Order: sequence, then C-alpha cells, then structure tokens
Amino acid sequence: MLSLGIAFLWAQALLWKVDLPSNARVSLLPDGNILVLANKGVYALSATNGQRLWECSACQRFAPNEWGPIGAYPLWEAGSLLSLSPDVPSDSLQRIISWWSLQGYLVLNATNGRVVFDSRNNEGWQGVYGRAVLPSQGLLVIFGIGSKDPGKFLSLQTSILAAYDVRTGQLKWRRPAGDKAAAEQLHSNLVAYDGKIYFLTNRALYAVDAATGNTLWRHEIVKGLSLRPTTGTYLFIDEEKDWVVAFGRGRVTAVRRSDGQPVWQKPISIPRDNILHAFSTSQGILLFTDDVSPGSPERPTGNNIFMPPLAVLLSYENGANVWGERISTPGLLVGYIPLDENRLLCLFQRERLQRSNLRSPADNWKVEVDVLDLQRGRFLFKRPISLKGALLHAQTVPGGFLVQTVRRLQYISEEGQVLWEKPIKRPFSLPFAVREAGGTFQAFLIDETGQVFRWDGPPTEPRPIGQKLTAFQNDPPQGIAYEQGKLWIWGGSTLYAIDPEGKVECEFARPVPAQPAALRLLGAAISIAGYATSAYLGYKALQTVAYEPERSWDRPDVATTLKKVLTATAYSFGALGAYVIGEAAWTALVEARQARMKEVENLAFLLGMENSKVFLYAIDKLSCEVKLRRELGSLPLFMNPQYELDPIERRLFVVEERSLHAYAF
Repeated sequence: MLSLGIAFLWAQALLWKVDLPSNARVSLLPDGNILVLANKGVYALSATNGQRLWECSACQRFAPNEWGPIGAYPLWEAGSLLSLSPDVPSDSLQRIISWWSLQGYLVLNATNGRVVFDSRNNEGWQGVYGRAVLPSQGLLVIFGIGSKDPGKFLSLQTSILAAYDVRTGQLKWRRPAGDKAAAEQLHSNLVAYDGKIYFLTNRALYAVDAATGNTLWRHEIVKGLSLRPTTGTYLFIDEEKDWVVAFGRGRVTAVRRSDGQPVWQKPISIPRDNILHAFSTSQGILLFTDDVSPGSPERPTGNNIFMPPLAVLLSYENGANVWGERISTPGLLVGYIPLDENRLLCLFQRERLQRSNLRSPADNWKVEVDVLDLQRGRFLFKRPISLKGALLHAQTVPGGFLVQTVRRLQYISEEGQVLWEKPIKRPFSLPFAVREAGGTFQAFLIDETGQVFRWDGPPTEPRPIGQKLTAFQNDPPQGIAYEQGKLWIWGGSTLYAIDPEGKVECEFARPVPAQPAALRLLGAAISIAGYATSAYLGYKALQTVAYEPERSWDRPDVATTLKKVLTATAYSFGALGAYVIGEAAWTALVEARQARMKEVENLAFLLGMENSKVFLYAIDKLSCEVKLRRELGSLPLFMNPQYELDPIERRLFVVEERSLHAYAF
C-alpha cells in the first residue's frame, strides 16, 4: 500500500465572515462572487472581501425557495408562470387573480443585480405563460396575456411577445403574437433557435427575428378559428432535416425552417394532446406521449388504463405513421440509451421523478426496461423487465445492459433475459463503475457493507474482491470511478483506491463530521464529495427525459438526434455569459476555469474530523498525498453546513445557518 504522505499544508486565517438572514440560500455565480437569496431580498457578496455588490429591492416579495436558475445561464427566476390548462380559459379572471396572488413573475440577472423582467412593471401584463433565452443575442423573450396597447387606459387583451436585454433589462421590442387579428392567440411553447423565435398560434406557425421582433414568415395551418383546444401544442426543431415541426389541434405540421414552406401536414390522434419527447432518427420522427394534459395539476402515473402513454414514428417523406399503429408503452419514458440508429433502450416509470426528489428517489418505484426497434416497430422483449427502486444508472455492456436502481443491479441480455442480479439490502444511491481498455471489460460495485464486487463480463457473475472497506460502514460510499489504473471509491470523509484484484493502494479516512453536505463547485455539484472530474455526454450512459408536466415550457426546443447523441463527446460553455459579463472578461474567465480545472482534476475533496474540529482535505489521486488540510471550525458550528468550492480563485465558502465563512487555499 502506498503510504499517505503530506505534501504541503495551508493554514491561512479566515478571509472574512458575514452574517446571513435566517434560512438564506447561497450559490456561487459564474464570476466567482456569491448570490444570497433571503426572505427580505436578494443580494450578491464580493468573494474577495464579503462586501455587498448589489441588492434587489423588487425581489423582496419572493421567498428563498421560490428562486431557481434558468438553465445554465446567469439568470434566476422567481414566481409562477401560468399553466395552459384547458379547464381554465387563458383570459379568465379566475386564472389572472390566481396568478397575481402568487406574486407574479420576475427574472433577475444574478451577475449585475438588474431585474431583466418583472410582470408588475406596468407594461400591461395580465399573465405570463413562458420564456425563452437566446444566448448569442443576449435576449430574454417573454410571452403571455397583456394589453395590445399598454399606453391606453382601455386596451384589448391579447397574446403578447416581448424581448428584454438580459444585461440591462431594457425592453427591445413588444408585439402581439398574431399578425392578422387580435383573436389570434399564442398557446404553444416558444422555440429559440439560431437567432429566431418560433411559435404556434390557433391559426398559424410563426418565425420571428429575435433581434427586431419582425415576422420572418407565417405559415397558416387553419382557415378561421379552430374549435379544438389549443393547449396540447408542442413545437421543436429537427436539426437533421432543418425543419420546424409543430403539433396541435390533432395534426402534425412540418415546414422548412428557412422560409416556412410546407413539407407535409398529417392528422394524428394523441391522447391528452401531450408530447413528452421527440427524437430525430434514421427512420423518421419518433414521438413519446404523456398521459395527462400539459399544465395539468394531476400527478402523472404513466398507468392510465384508457389513455396510456404511446410511441409513434412519423415518416420524413409524408408524415404518415411508419408503423401503422401507435405502440403503448409500459409507462412514462424517463430515460434512454441509443444502442444504434435503429434501436433505443427505453426505461419507463409509473411515476415521474420530481425535482424535489432528485437527491432521494423513492426506493419502491417501479422501473421497466425494454428495447424499441424502430425498423420493426415493436419492443423486443417478450414483456418489459421490472426493476425495483428508483433508477440510478444504465449502460451498454458486452452482450446486453447493466441497469441499476437503489435496490439492485441487473445484467439483461439484448433479448430481455435477466442473466444475473445483485440485490442491495439497504437502499443507497451509488452507481457502478466500468473499466474498458484494450479489449478488457470489468464492472465494479460496492455494496452497503463495504464489500467490492467485480464482474468480468459474460458468462461470469460478479464476485467479491479484496477485504471489506470497513470505513464505509460509518461513512456510506458516495462515489465510484475507475481512473489511472485504480478503482477509486469515496464517501464524505473516506477515500480508497484499490487495484482490479482488490488490493488497497491508497487509503484516507477520518471520522465523519455529523452528516457532511455536498461540496459544490461554482454552484454545480462536481460529485457528492467534491470529486473533480469532467462531465461527458457519452452515448453509453443513461440520458434522462423525465420532465415535470407543469413545466411544459421547458421541453426541449430541439428533437434529440440519435446520430448526434451516438457521437457526442462533451458539453461546452454557454454563450450568454459572454454577453452578460462581456466578451473579454468571459473569455478570460473560461480560460482560467479550464486551466484551474486541469490543476484540480486529480484531486478528491473530503471533509473530516480531528480533535473535535472539522477539516477540509484535498487528496491527490496520482500520488496519494494530502495536498490541502484546512481547519474549518468546531463540530457544533457545522452540523448542517453548505460548502461551495471555487478552484479558480482557490476559495472555500462555508454556509452555516446564520453566517458565511470564506477561506483561501
């Protein structure tokens, strides 16, 4: 075993400390400063000295838990967007009063403290249905119900689109949704793509220039008002064909994105008028449906007897149903792995995984697995394979798939036969690790007792290797990865590296400080215990699909192209940061981030106890040495802390219940 040496220690004093309001939330911003969300306002603190940089007075009406980031952008939103439920008309007093009682809707630029949009800014908004962000143009586009002419005391209420500068909050343009009549109402999601906004009204499909708000083209779908409900609409871009595809009023329409010229239009019957997800495939457009209407307050079950979720494949040539039928699915599509361009490993659940449950999924949820063959138009298994427990991970392996829930790991053949399974007696959320190199395949799993198992592929079964790693009995394992020829397993205060035979080559363990919280890097978790690794979009890993029905405006703007997913390699930085922060500053920030990530990518960050005090450690996985040992304080002060790590400026922020501490390392 490598001895664990201490390379160097930092013991600088506390940089600064500030008091926080009760129940405040804290998040690191892309520029390294700190966002504080409190009951009496929102403000930012300088990471250098803890001084307030700005404060948002208009944000005081929202509680900390009402705030959330908009994607990966430096924008935060609070309040409620109106649902598009057909049960309540969009212009009814019931809906408007309900919306105003929820304090309206606000978007904040968290980098400079500017309010980008506030529904109570006297611009005549009576309700907001959705928003879209255009990073390259630096625009936030809002749509909802408002006065056609807000300057008049009495003005017709109609669907309104408006664009705001995300840096200044300046209104760039405002227009009715329809060009022909005020009665033309917008009820679809907004699609923001390539500097343009696409949307569907109850009469036509539109393309609008995001910079000016001018109509680029209008494709009329129906003559006169449609009598069908307009709530079950969905718009998306098919990048493979460069089309805009619109579903609504019982028909699917495909038009050329460049000029809006029709390609085809076909009637299609979809229960509840709700498309959950769209795929662009070699065989056509693959659609999966939901079993509740968009915006419905009902909790989707995926088990509606009369209107079950469906899968349907539409021809690129004419929009016809390629299979000639709609295939009932075992439940809601919640994940998938493309096996090739014609086969999709699908995972279904009877319940949707809500955001509030992402960290602690219910262990009794039923997960079902099957493979959809696009060419043959059917699922390949004789019957879907049921898995017990919420889904953790799935991956293609030689001869089939490994699928893991919080209750068990199963090896399933491509024909749908369970070849072996490894039950997990005490539910915990730790996926398996895979080693693939030079024709060698091995999968590793650690159970709740600390015993590590290795599987060498078919026709073998998992076998235990090495001794039990007993430190994990008090510090449950939170991560596992095969790197640098070793299997690394870590908890909140424990790190092991073992060789493929189970021999321990590196070991670090400290007493657990109560229940250590997740270390977070620049506002995004880099692992449960702060493991600095790159995030890759490999086709072999599980891709999730489970969207919340009331957030229908967050459905993907672009259909998932299987060909692209099969060859995808990594995520990239977004463009909006360059506009918000400034091109030069953003470029410098990205370059610094990438450079510093290279410095810390081989470090594992842990928390542990020494003489009743809490310490932060950074362990170098290459040398098995302690690169950082930083005292954080005594145990009573850190019972339920939050930790934010900024490797760019080498700062650690520790959030207690009523104070924020900043350390340098």
